[in-house]
Parts: sequence; structure tokens; C-alpha cells
Amino acid sequence: MSLTTVIFDLGGVLVQTRWDGVTRPLSELSGLTSERVMQAVTGEVGYQFMLGRFDAAEFHRRLTGQLRVEIDADDFFALWRGVIAVDDDSSRPGGVYDIVTRLRGRYRLAIGSNTDELHYARGLELQPSLEDFDDVLLSYELGRCKPDPQFFVLGLRKLGVQAGESVFIDDRPDNVAAASSLGITGLHFTSAARLEADLTSLGLL
Repeated sequence: MSLTTVIFDLGGVLVQTRWDGVTRPLSELSGLTSERVMQAVTGEVGYQFMLGRFDAAEFHRRLTGQLRVEIDADDFFALWRGVIAVDDDSSRPGGVYDIVTRLRGRYRLAIGSNTDELHYARGLELQPSLEDFDDVLLSYELGRCKPDPQFFVLGLRKLGVQAGESVFIDDRPDNVAAASSLGITGLHFTSAARLEADLTSLGLL
């Protein structure tokens, strides 16, 4: 079965996540340690937001209530969106976006990400090239988060492709392992150079 589709993770591959941009100010407001705030923002409330179980306004209400902080919704959203950043190296020759450009038009390209509506929108603002992908598989739309195998089952169904036709690239080994268990060719992302070598070995570059 030929490889036709390449799915890229978002955070850690196409954009960067810098959690101190939200944990530090919320720590100062709450009096809690940054580690405790991080546990909260990546805990059940953050997880449910990534699953699309409630909107941004409800997320603000629940998280600030859990942390017992008072912060205007717009200010909170600005902090939350600020977690997403773009590494300048990703756009240089030989960077991730150079690889994406070389694949574009030859393979179907998709984004497969655990994310929420605010983080994804921020990614599009910072890196307009994300709009050039053919499809998106987003946890808050699918209602599943990696490494849940159902994320990939539902994602492949949406794309209309078989597991054996697909490559999945992620910086987290557990997500790669989950994809591989379904017959998807999983690639662990550690650097653009390593990704280029892996894709070349598959005959995609």
C-alpha cells in the first residue's frame, strides 16, 4: 500500500508551546507555585477544553475558579494564546516548513493535534502556512485526544484513508506508539534534520 498522507502534530513540531507564559502570571495572581498552576492548566479542566466539551468562556470560568484568581476574560485569553510561539528556525532552509513545502502537492498533508480553539487560532495567526495544509484533525473537533487510538481512528475516517497509507509525525513517543499500533507509519520528531532523514528513508523526499 502506497503512502499518500502525511499527518503533522502541531505543538512541538509545527509550532512551539511555552507554558511559562501562562503559568508564571497565574502563579503571581494566585500565590501558587508555577508547578501547581501547570498541574491545573494541563489537568482535567484543560483536558476537557481540548476535547471541545465547553467553550472558551466556560474554560475561563472553570480554570480561574479552580485557581481562585480574578482576571478579566480577555486578559486571560491573551495569556492563554501566548503559550503558542513560532521558532524562527522552523522556517529556515532545511527547517520543518521547508520540508512541508517539499511534500506539498505530492502528498495529502494534515495537522493532527491535541489543541483547543484558542491555541489553534493563535497558531494560524503566527504561522499562516498552517492554512496550506489540506486537512486538520483537531482534538476539540474530534472529541478525542492522543494517545487515545480513537483519535486516529476518527481522524483517518475523516480523511478517508487507510492506516497503511498514512505517516504520522509527533514529538511525543506515546502518541507515535499509539499511531503505530494501528498500522500508521509513526515518526518520532526530534529535529528537522532527523525528520528529513526519516522521510527520505520512506521515499517521500
